[in-house]
Amino acid sequence: MTRQPKDAGFSGAGFAATSFIGRRRELDEAKALLAVSRLVTLTGPGGVGKTRMAGEVTRLAQRAYRDGVAVAELAPLSRNVSVAPVVVASLEIPDQSQRSALDRLADYLKDKELLLVLDNCEHVIDDASLLAARLLARAPGVRILATSREPLGIAGESVYAIPPLPFPESAARVTAAQLEGFEAMALFAERARSIDPSFSLDAATTPVVARICAQLDGMPLAIELATTRLRSLSPSQLLDRLDRRFQLLTQGDRTALPRQQTLRALIDWSYELCSEPEQLLWRRLSVFPGSFDLEAAEDICAFGALEPEQIMDLLDSLVAKSVVAVRREDHALSYYQLVSIREYGQQLLVDGSEADTLDARHFDHYLRLAESMVRQWCGPNQSRFLRSVRVNRSNFEAAFDWALSTTGKEPSAARLASLLRYQWVSGNFITEGRTLLERILERQAHSATREKASALWVAAWVSLIQGEHAAGANYARQ
Repeated sequence: MTRQPKDAGFSGAGFAATSFIGRRRELDEAKALLAVSRLVTLTGPGGVGKTRMAGEVTRLAQRAYRDGVAVAELAPLSRNVSVAPVVVASLEIPDQSQRSALDRLADYLKDKELLLVLDNCEHVIDDASLLAARLLARAPGVRILATSREPLGIAGESVYAIPPLPFPESAARVTAAQLEGFEAMALFAERARSIDPSFSLDAATTPVVARICAQLDGMPLAIELATTRLRSLSPSQLLDRLDRRFQLLTQGDRTALPRQQTLRALIDWSYELCSEPEQLLWRRLSVFPGSFDLEAAEDICAFGALEPEQIMDLLDSLVAKSVVAVRREDHALSYYQLVSIREYGQQLLVDGSEADTLDARHFDHYLRLAESMVRQWCGPNQSRFLRSVRVNRSNFEAAFDWALSTTGKEPSAARLASLLRYQWVSGNFITEGRTLLERILERQAHSATREKASALWVAAWVSLIQGEHAAGANYARQ
């Protein structure tokens, strides 16, 4: 723990000496929360920059506190140890009684006007919560800024989730000048220049760096780990090897804690902090390539050791622990995992029978979703159905890939493709639909099934809409 006077900078283990990139909006919002709440917890997945954000918030706010800032760096502690004795010893509070460390700390701080930073609370969450609650009650001039992968969960807490750095979803849709304005790109460029001073974002490197940042979900630590590889790889070579990210991103700061030096160690730490049922759901959720809803998680992931009624609470716990993220669009709520977290879960699905079971259940769920849409199409909910298909586009793509790579599942792929006919003819996906239908029909060239007939009919419809009358007639004859 470090204690700092009002005019001191914010430093200490865990607070890096490299420059702070972007985060203007987040900084303003976190400072505003701290002005109205005595306990603010910065949450987010490992590597998102919670500690760096706490350091910057504190640097900007420390002059507002008469007795300055005290920083308790909890990351080096073993799991579930008592936090208060560490804080007391570091503050050099006299030990002249038999009272508990927490009581002595509360008594010492009762008349102080001070900001206490509790950094990396997730592995000592219970004791850190107890300490925070006691200090808020006994020391009215103390405010607490905590960082944790999950909230402390006590009354009066304001939670601020730190998002990944913004990155371009598609480099093809924005100019090079606009790309340079994304904070993930700026971080990559600055860290890259520390490795290679001649590095710049130009016409050749900018699109590549944009794809790297997207593959790394805009996660600051992952980007910093990636740039260290520029000692021996070009940006294009780095991008080509990100499918082996856990072997590639292993060159972190030697002075950091072991769990912060590699991408795998960072996610290992989050996994170890989960209960066995949470770990099992984490692994099973990796079947979703993109977003999913609660109903899909319950239908696909609840079997064997997990019951359907467990899924909602377990999913809520994984959201709280920053393993699963929430996406809100209008009144719709969906969930997703960052790419690295999902790939970690996939690698743990070493039991081939469970992986096969998950893929089959995933396909069946989205087949039933398409069947339901077609049954109810002639009604007031057509736009909602089309939106559902588009939101689940990556899930449907994964379902097709699995069915077309699994012996005997080609008819099921044909049925799903024919059920999505309203998606194909809606305007934006007609070429995609026809290409998929042709791929499926080619695989069933010598079969004669009801599913193939349905796919032929839809292929004829799509071809005619495209003005390909001869192709449409050929499909219709078949």
